[in-house]
Amino acid sequence: MAESFRTLCFFWGIESSWELLLRSCGNFTLIPPDREAIRTVNFGEFFWPVSGRACFHYEGRKEIVKPGYAWYYPPGSCHDYYPLEPFHYCWLTVDGDDAATFFKILNLQPGLNRAGNCPVHLFNHLGSDFNSDTREHRIMALSTAFRIISMCSLHKKRGGVSMNRNMEYLKNQIELNFGDPELNVETLASDMGMHRGSLSRAFHNSFGETVSNYIISCRIKHAMTLLKETQYSIGEIALECGFRNANYFAKVFMAHLNVSPSEFRKKYSLFSSGK
Repeated sequence: MAESFRTLCFFWGIESSWELLLRSCGNFTLIPPDREAIRTVNFGEFFWPVSGRACFHYEGRKEIVKPGYAWYYPPGSCHDYYPLEPFHYCWLTVDGDDAATFFKILNLQPGLNRAGNCPVHLFNHLGSDFNSDTREHRIMALSTAFRIISMCSLHKKRGGVSMNRNMEYLKNQIELNFGDPELNVETLASDMGMHRGSLSRAFHNSFGETVSNYIISCRIKHAMTLLKETQYSIGEIALECGFRNANYFAKVFMAHLNVSPSEFRKKYSLFSSGK
């Protein structure tokens, strides 16, 4: 009999000095009859399915949650859910006095929310931040969590977006997802339900540059920030920014800025001596 699979990146917990922080995250596959315990907790928890279906209960009602949707339990909720079939999902929890506000300002409603495909790569990146319990890693993890919930919120609004705003939506999607190494014109065209050529022409007409160039520019811009403001390794930065390896990252970085990532860091890092 197949068994459930749990990859758990747990647990920083709550500190009195932090009014908002990412508490924990994970990547689970639950297989019936296995289920999580019914419990009431004080933190907010967000679930984004990858495959399969599960039944979630909240305030006397129940909903079937499947890919294309996400579920949010606000702080103080009773968590009661179980898989109807092998259910693969990613999740995260946010703790602190401002946890409920965090989800509210991103327009996430308690219970079922419309969503797109689960950004598994961002959840996996959250796991890497849990490897080190430092202020820097906590802030970066919270930033990634913000990106994840923002993606869900954007998909909720997608149905009401008129055609003349599709390219702005696409631009936002690139800015949220450039860290995914699979992001390219083909995947974006598929998500938008457009032909690759039509999408490319519309984006160029709207913003004066190609989709591919904009993806690269977002990756390079974020890499510059990480090189200046963190002590992440070059390899870690490459993966964070959507490059498949450090060598390719260095090649693209040099082509755009005429300087290597290491040289850029040596010149501009906030951690360099004398700064």
